[in-house]
Amino acid sequence: ASGKVDRARQLGIERSVALKIFQLEHIITSRYAAEPSESVLERREDARRRVVREAQVLGALTHPNCVTIYDFGVSKDESFLYIAMEYVPGEQLNHFTKPDDLLDPLIVFRAMIRVAEALHYAHAEHVVHRDIKPDNLIFDAATESLKITDFGVAKLVDAERTQTGIVLGT
Repeated sequence: ASGKVDRARQLGIERSVALKIFQLEHIITSRYAAEPSESVLERREDARRRVVREAQVLGALTHPNCVTIYDFGVSKDESFLYIAMEYVPGEQLNHFTKPDDLLDPLIVFRAMIRVAEALHYAHAEHVVHRDIKPDNLIFDAATESLKITDFGVAKLVDAERTQTGIVLGT
């Protein structure tokens, strides 16, 4: 919700990419309005850390039904961050939840198998998406391909943790 995604062209390789851009000031003012105790510098660093985490989490996953990340970075003036990822043709799955655009049940079944397989893989890699919904699934009706997107609130889970925020061991 804090990033805007546009289709772009990667120079040199000349391929289409999805470019997710996060304006730090927008994140800071919308996310931290209720937390005035933190300084702007602390808020900026927290926002930056969250975007970097999304890029690292998604970058660690290699599955045919998870969108692939190519690069991430910060603008020279540090006013925005970006994540460059695989451009996926198709539409958000929520488009196909409208009465006039419903998919055949067999197509839905096959698509949900792909989602389950991708989530199983992510969980095996200690990543929990935490926001699976039709808005975060891109489906191409012509090819029946499906990709999970937006790992912005994903959680890294490791065997060293037994409670949220409590790390045991090294």
